[in-house]
Amino acid sequence: MTRELQPGDRVGIKDAPDFLHWSFFGTVQAGGFDGEGVLVLADGAAEARPMLPGVLVKLGPDGEANAWNAQCFPVDGDAPGPVMYFANHQDAMEFVSEFTRESLSDEKLHVHPGAAATPAELAILRDESVVIV
Repeated sequence: MTRELQPGDRVGIKDAPDFLHWSFFGTVQAGGFDGEGVLVLADGAAEARPMLPGVLVKLGPDGEANAWNAQCFPVDGDAPGPVMYFANHQDAMEFVSEFTRESLSDEKLHVHPGAAATPAELAILRDESVVIV
């Protein structure tokens, strides 16, 4: 996938390759370094840095605005966690299921489904007791 990345492309930046989501965005500055990755300027960073292919998700023109996203809100009033963005509805639904299985009673998950969310997916979210925003 990163072989398709070109300078100027917008990317989501995961904390680790096995994450279903990302919380950071950036812009590709240049192609590979040692054949392993690309140079990316993360939003708000002073300078670009090399990143391995597995942590980058190429975004379409509306990738930030229309992606499914979720955020954990502590029930004790502490600041919420970062917004997590998902490449597709399957990844988002899998994360919701994992979150529910972990039964984190000290956090409430708020989910913003993408515009193409089906009635069945919305019903699952309601059944999982997340807040749909």
